[in-house]
Amino acid sequence: KIESILLKVQMFGLGSAGEKLAKREIRPELKLLSADELLNKLRSTKYADDLIDILMAYADLQDEEFAQEHASIVIPYLKHAHDDVRVWAVISCMKIGNNIAVRPMLDRLEGTVENDRFVKESICIAMARFQAEESVDYLIQLWRNCPISNVRQAA
Repeated sequence: KIESILLKVQMFGLGSAGEKLAKREIRPELKLLSADELLNKLRSTKYADDLIDILMAYADLQDEEFAQEHASIVIPYLKHAHDDVRVWAVISCMKIGNNIAVRPMLDRLEGTVENDRFVKESICIAMARFQAEESVDYLIQLWRNCPISNVRQAA
């Protein structure tokens, strides 16, 4: 499931970063954790690499009901200092599919809040996944004005 999302992310121009993300695998020990255990681990972890692994596992949960119910847990990671954590937070929100993530993602696109092109591209792709009507103006603005061609293409 997550592989198909990553392939879409790669197709929309994430290039080497998309390839790096696509090659990263969920650590086997994380695959064995229950949804509650993953949630506790996510809350207690501070290191970026560990957060990315946990967000990957969280996005790949088979317990869709749990993931929907706890989608708000992932949203704060959209503001994390590490850009790869922000990308995985977007992918997790996309995978979980809860529309409560749309507004916080759009807030990242406003002005100069988000500087990382991979995060911007991921958010553009997420808006298409969510079919978020409120994102249209943001996406048009990015398409017209963003100096980064990959972001314009994703928008």
